[in-house]
Amino acid sequence: MPDLTPLWISIKVTIISTIIVCILGIILAKLMLSYKGKLKPVVESIIMLPIVLPPTVMGFILLIVFGKNKFFVQFLSDVLHINVIFTWVGAVIAAVIVSLPLMYQHVMNGFQSINPKMLNSARTMGA
Repeated sequence: MPDLTPLWISIKVTIISTIIVCILGIILAKLMLSYKGKLKPVVESIIMLPIVLPPTVMGFILLIVFGKNKFFVQFLSDVLHINVIFTWVGAVIAAVIVSLPLMYQHVMNGFQSINPKMLNSARTMGA
């Protein structure tokens, strides 16, 4: 009988990262839709950065950020007993970071296509 562990890990990473990306994408798009500050292009550029960077560079950056000597990683490891590097948790984080810009773009386009008159009409009716 073949070992199905890689399949189960892939399914777990896929489901968890999809849920996180959907929630974060909607929240980020809603916040950025209402934000009118000068830093909006900078924030959107940072959100879109994983699309521009090659996957190997993104992986290298994630390895640097989640290195063993970082405070956040030590907190995760010592207090919460969660290892990030080369685990399924790290795979979820990488999947979320790489796919979040795509979800953000699509949700933002969806929010921008809503007719403001319809929103105002809904507000007058109590929605």
